[in-house]
Order: sequence, then C-alpha cells, then structure tokens
Amino acid sequence: MVALPPPELGSAAAAEPRVIELALSPSAGAPGTATLIVGNLKPSSVDAKDKPAPFEFSFEGLGDEASKRGFSIEPMKGSVEAGGTKEVIVSFAPNPDAVRGSELGVIASFGVSQWAEARLKCVLKGGSPAPPPEQSEIVIKLRGHVPSSILDAPPSRPMSVEPGGKPKKK
Repeated sequence: MVALPPPELGSAAAAEPRVIELALSPSAGAPGTATLIVGNLKPSSVDAKDKPAPFEFSFEGLGDEASKRGFSIEPMKGSVEAGGTKEVIVSFAPNPDAVRGSELGVIASFGVSQWAEARLKCVLKGGSPAPPPEQSEIVIKLRGHVPSSILDAPPSRPMSVEPGGKPKKK
C-alpha cells in the first residue's frame, strides 16, 4: 500500500520527481496487484482562503503496449473530498498472446522468468492547500513478473463470425 500525495519533501529532493516502484507478481491464475491510497487532507486552519476543496488525480502514460502485456489501473482518474481517501488498484496479469510475439516471449522460450515494465505518472491537482509544483507529479514504475511458463498456455485462435453475428467454429 502506498499513500499519495507523498509526505513533505526536503528542498534537496524537490528538484527530482518522486518515483514509486511497484512489483506485481501474479500467482495461481490471479493477477498481481497493489493498492495505492490517494488522500486529501483537511486544512488545519479555518481561514476563508483555506476552505476545503476537492483534490483531483489522474494517471497518464499507460500505453497500449503496456495494456496488451497485462498492466491495468483502476480508476484512471478521480477526485477526493477534503479528509477523504480513494483506493486505486494497479494490477498485472500477463497476456500470453502479447508475450509470444515480443522479446519477453523469446526470453521465456529459454525457460527464463523475467519482468515486464511500464512507466506512468500520477498528476495531482486542486485541494486546499494544493500540492506544491514539485509534488504535483509522481512517477510510477510498474514491474510485472512474467513466468517462464507463460508460453505453456495455448495461443488464442481468432474466431470467424457468420452473417447474423453467430460465432463460426473452425
């Protein structure tokens, strides 16, 4: 479990974006998952300028290739009221068909397990007080374990469809 936004950073660390690395290992047919908690603190004072405001988050950069390999994140965006939290589930379930035609498949064919990787960022907006600019983006590095047995799954066969939308057996 990882909490977002991060705690206060010192000035030396503020020049570089915060990086969170998640290792996701599927087991027994279940995807590997991690839970991120996105939270919005209530302001500590009651000044009119510190009126509680919703906090928005979004995850950007999870491309088609990463999705095909089996990475997913839910929800991709949302808002959190002052004093509230939202759970975000990050998961990895390797797709044998996507692995077969890639460098991951070549390596797996030699009986070697490995890690698929993806990178995205979490963008934080709003809230009262709003996060400082150096904390408004957090890099998330995803690593999903691809077992060497991934190629043991039979390839999926494309289905043809008869007129009227019924699947035709080959």
